[in-house]
Amino acid sequence: MRPADSEYFEGELGELFDTDTLPVLLNDVRDAVGRGVRSLATGEKSSCDVESAMSVLDISCSPRALIDGVPIVFHEQGPEGRRFGEYLSAFGNERVRAEVREAPTETH
Repeated sequence: MRPADSEYFEGELGELFDTDTLPVLLNDVRDAVGRGVRSLATGEKSSCDVESAMSVLDISCSPRALIDGVPIVFHEQGPEGRRFGEYLSAFGNERVRAEVREAPTETH
């Protein structure tokens, strides 16, 4: 749930939860919604970090998940951002690789 308030999942996030799982995650969902509302109210932009993105990619390394990880390469500084870009390039398609190549060289 951590990246839910900082990454756009369209309507797909809700499809991940069945009726048995939702009660377990309800407090996390409330927290994510609260952070999102506060972010909108203050104009603060939060972003997903490499650790959160890797948690998502551990579950699904789909083309969609990989392309959604590209913005992290742009804002993550230093070796961690570079390693994440290399990971995305290794597992991603040509679109992912092309977008990773566009990242500033100090992060990629």
